[in-house]
Amino acid sequence: MTSYSDIDDELKRLKKAVLYPGNPSDSSTYEESLKSGTQSLQESIKVLEDLCSDLRSKCQMSMSKATTSHNKAQTALIEQDMASVFQHSIDKQVHIRLVQALKTRIEQVETAKVSLEKHLGKLKALLKCS
Repeated sequence: MTSYSDIDDELKRLKKAVLYPGNPSDSSTYEESLKSGTQSLQESIKVLEDLCSDLRSKCQMSMSKATTSHNKAQTALIEQDMASVFQHSIDKQVHIRLVQALKTRIEQVETAKVSLEKHLGKLKALLKCS
């Protein structure tokens, strides 16, 4: 799994490639810098897509575990096993909160991905013009 520091490093490299393309009078260096920036953005977008996929998978798993805990709590209630009811209710709440946190993180990652896609479009337009 890719970490946030990997994404930050990739974005720093992209920023450096775009802001300091070398000799601005040399159009081939400028074009190479744009191509490098475009490639870096595409790689970053792919990393974010993979991260989103991983987060969605974990979110789905936690929702499933919350449902399982709920069902176990209901069964324990019928059997009047209050200790199990309590434990399964706590498990359910933990998974529900985890799902909420994961959904928030997914939204943040998707927002970052959309922003990078916009910048990628701008870089591609610059590349076509050069």
